[in-house]
Formats: sequence, structure tokens, C-alpha cells
Amino acid sequence: MSDSLMRHLKQAREAVIAGDAARAMAAIEKLSKAGEMRVDDAARPHLQRQVEELHQLALAAQKGARMAMDQVRAIVEAARSLQTYDSVGARRVAVTVAPVPRRY
Repeated sequence: MSDSLMRHLKQAREAVIAGDAARAMAAIEKLSKAGEMRVDDAARPHLQRQVEELHQLALAAQKGARMAMDQVRAIVEAARSLQTYDSVGARRVAVTVAPVPRRY
């Protein structure tokens, strides 16, 4: 049963590192179901370290995704406010049709 937990942890870790949210969630769901089994006392510290590492990876992925969203938002805002001038000095405003980003 520890082998099953370790396999699910490894799959979840690989999915988080790969950025595959659907696969990560599926592996974590399997892990939570397998987690209802009894864990050997000798294997418990190792499994706890692995779960903590998975947690840290997930937090880092979340932070990276938020940073990327903020950067895209800043790019869209910059594009919307882009002002250019033609050869005679007349101001031209570029209109963009990018949709406003939404938070869920």
C-alpha cells in the first residue's frame, strides 16, 4: 500500500512540474483515496516529506501562474493605452480589441 501512495505522489509531482493541472488533480484524487489505507510507521516520515514537497511545488506553481497573469494583464493595459504620433506630430491612439481579463 505504501508503493501505491508513492506511485500516486510521483505522478502528482511530475504533473505539477509539467504544468498539467488536470493530470495533477487526477493523481491527487487517487492519492487522497489511497491515503485512506493504513501507512506503515516506518514509511510515514518519508511519505510526509514527499507530501510536503508536493505542497511546496503546488504553491510555487500557483505563484508562477499568478505572476504570469499579472504580466499579461500589464501587457494588455500597456497595449490599450498605446499612443503614437505620425510624421507631422499628430497623436494617434491605437485601439485594441483584447478582452478584459476576468478573475474567477
